[in-house]
Amino acid sequence: MAELIDPIGMSLRIILECEEDRVPPIGARLSERLSRSAPTVSRMVERMTRDGLVSTDPRRHLILSPRGRRQATTVLRKHRLAEVLLVRVLGVPYEHAHAEADQFQHVMSERAEAVLYERLGRPGVSPYGNPIPGLSGIGGPRSAGRRPRGEHRLADAAPVSRAVVTRICESAQEDAGLLHALRAGRDVEVQRAPDGVLLTAAGGEVHLPYALARAVHVVRA
Repeated sequence: MAELIDPIGMSLRIILECEEDRVPPIGARLSERLSRSAPTVSRMVERMTRDGLVSTDPRRHLILSPRGRRQATTVLRKHRLAEVLLVRVLGVPYEHAHAEADQFQHVMSERAEAVLYERLGRPGVSPYGNPIPGLSGIGGPRSAGRRPRGEHRLADAAPVSRAVVTRICESAQEDAGLLHALRAGRDVEVQRAPDGVLLTAAGGEVHLPYALARAVHVVRA
């Protein structure tokens, strides 16, 4: 990852994404996703705690304060709106839009967000199928859309089945090869492999280790 423009905003966003993905938000997750050393992340956590943005529970999980949650929601909303803009309007390849949106999210004002939201047709999800949070803050609905009925993690799919990809979590969007082969809304054939899942899709075959298969959600075709 390139030099971070706003490491605190990125850290708060990642904590919120972990909550969304039902993954424990701990310092190691920040270190992994930000490509930063454990001591650097520890200093950021200390600063966020001092600023009243997060706290830690007895298991060392990071807990967003109301203020921290508002800030995290704003950053994640900008990020996902930027992804929609990049893919739909600017034609950035699907597999690169997530990384580019990391930069766009830092230069978007709330006024620009509101205009962009309307110009894009008031989208509710990112190109990767993830709900855009906090839309009420820019004139949208108060609640995000519900997840599709029967949605489950790819890692929990039947040994051999057909499925439709509903969303690709943020933690998997760093893998450009995965994004090249998979799209939200794409039909796939799922087969279990000894160390993960083998998918057959329009882009060919792709092998996902279980760590990535847990970050892709599907419904039965």
